[in-house]
Amino acid sequence: MKIRRLDRPFVKDHAMFKFVTDFFARQARKHSLSAELNSMNDRELADIGISRGDIEFIVLQSLADEAAAKTSAPAAARAPNLATIYNNGRLA
Repeated sequence: MKIRRLDRPFVKDHAMFKFVTDFFARQARKHSLSAELNSMNDRELADIGISRGDIEFIVLQSLADEAAAKTSAPAAARAPNLATIYNNGRLA
């Protein structure tokens, strides 16, 4: 009978759990950003320099920028993206 070593238990399970939770967190963030922008009228969108057709691209680009910033640069050195510029209806 083979005995399983427990010095690093459930490493694969933890990685899978983290992957799944990160996926759902990204989907929730995507939905939140998209819903916020879609709730704005065309005048408000024009005020921040985008059109309704640009929303999906901007949301995906914003999420990609956030993911890249988490892996590459410290918070102080990150360039602002739409999520940081447009905060709760107010331009930062």
